[in-house]
Amino acid sequence: MNQQEIFLIGAGGHSSVIAEAISLKGEFKIKAFIDRDSMKIVDTNEVSYPQLESLKPSKFIVAIGSNDIRKFRYNQMLELGWSAATIIHPGAIVSELAEIGAGSFIAAGAIVNCNAKVGVNSIVNSGAIIEHHCTVGSHSHVAPGAILGGAVQIGESALVGLGAKVLPGCSLGQSSVLGAGAVLTGDLENDQTAFGVPARVRSEV
Repeated sequence: MNQQEIFLIGAGGHSSVIAEAISLKGEFKIKAFIDRDSMKIVDTNEVSYPQLESLKPSKFIVAIGSNDIRKFRYNQMLELGWSAATIIHPGAIVSELAEIGAGSFIAAGAIVNCNAKVGVNSIVNSGAIIEHHCTVGSHSHVAPGAILGGAVQIGESALVGLGAKVLPGCSLGQSSVLGAGAVLTGDLENDQTAFGVPARVRSEV
């Protein structure tokens, strides 16, 4: 197989998870891990981050958990003329009728059911379930073990925490946060944070 080179933007724990998925799929060959200060070109010398602009644009995926930082780096790479890759772990189940946006990562054990849509540069983490007709906005993160019931709407840059559940038809606004283990039975507005069972709004983000 003729493997295309890919750069991972981020060199922390999340990047190692994506790197493993890439190696298992075999479509891409990892060229470099890039962090805030420098980048490590695989099997060669370290290169300072500003020199990234001198490289020929290639495929990339932002391997950073923070929604805000991931969004910033994603847009930065696009402005440099790079092309975002979508990575789906071979242990994930993604319906052929689902839509996964450019630059998104679907982790091992995740399920994305029919007619669900995941926006660009988002994370559907290990064991998360995105049911039918859900929409997950761009730059969002559905954390490990979280469950979205049918027709749930998740706004841009929202976070659904570890093991949280969103009942069918409910919604989270832009940049909202649903805490770990919470159960959302209604709607969250933009920039709201909710915890508990059932989830209650606690503070503004």
